[in-house]
Amino acid sequence: MLVLIATHAKRILTSTKAYVLKNNHPELGPYVQFLKVSYDISSLACNTPVYLSYDKEKRFYGVRKCHISQRITCLIIQFISIFSALTRIKLAGEALIKKRNVIMYFDFANETVLNVFIFWHFYLHWFETWRLEEYLESIQTTSLLRFNATPIWKAKTFPLMKWLVLLLNVKIWLRVVYKIELGTWESFIASGVSNAREIFWLPDTYPIGYFLSRTGILSRFENVFVQHSMLNAIVPLSAMPVYYIGKDFYTGILKRRMDPGVVLQLYEEYKGIIHAANKYASTYVLYYTFMVVTFFSVHLFDTLNTTDFWWQLNMYIYDVDMWVILYLPTRTLINVSLLVESI
Repeated sequence: MLVLIATHAKRILTSTKAYVLKNNHPELGPYVQFLKVSYDISSLACNTPVYLSYDKEKRFYGVRKCHISQRITCLIIQFISIFSALTRIKLAGEALIKKRNVIMYFDFANETVLNVFIFWHFYLHWFETWRLEEYLESIQTTSLLRFNATPIWKAKTFPLMKWLVLLLNVKIWLRVVYKIELGTWESFIASGVSNAREIFWLPDTYPIGYFLSRTGILSRFENVFVQHSMLNAIVPLSAMPVYYIGKDFYTGILKRRMDPGVVLQLYEEYKGIIHAANKYASTYVLYYTFMVVTFFSVHLFDTLNTTDFWWQLNMYIYDVDMWVILYLPTRTLINVSLLVESI
């Protein structure tokens, strides 16, 4: 038995190593892989109806629609998740009416921000994919690829790790916030019944069958999954190409003797990449900013105050994510300032 497990583990490690080191189109640079790996996972989870695929005509990765069956599944799951989102706003509003204090105001604002912005995420990936297309084209066709010093394994490993941690966040939320027990089948069914009653605003006497209980759990899962995919995956991963392109650009011109006129042209090109990134990700960044202000204003010390190990772990992950997301734009601005000074 142990030999069989070791054999499977070795195969998984070998396959993972081959995947993270492989770059089918090195001429496009590694930066696009931050987004491609992320959208591969997101589309498989029916979080988005699109994924990234190599376009032979354009000769770079572009946005492609998923298979019709997968898009229908995605649409149904997204629709079901709306019930959980609206319920969260409703319950926060009721709590605010019962007990008006500063914490309740911030909690209501936080729940509203978290769940209303989800609709933007849906809208962008159904109707506004041109924003992502422009960003993808800018990071794959730029002349700044000549300065590339970012290894492909880093561009693939980081999004993989982010999505794994994201799934842990989702599991913790289901367990701690929504009391969905994953230990036994009976407890799982019981938690599905209670969540279905709350989500669909049904009285305690209403009988909850198989379909409604599973739908309730699915609604909870997708609501939390979308929320965390926006905050913990899309926000940092959309910034990674801008950060690493700028970092490699700055490091590259320090090592080479280049004409200032050429450097200025390349700098204008870099500003174009930032502009394209803003078109795609600025709303997500605004979403994250609102979340940080409304959540950490009253829950910053939950990491220390809570006695639940899993929720404490969840808060530590949030803290690390916040510092990473704050670091990336700050470091990018510093690199840009140094770049301007060096011209």
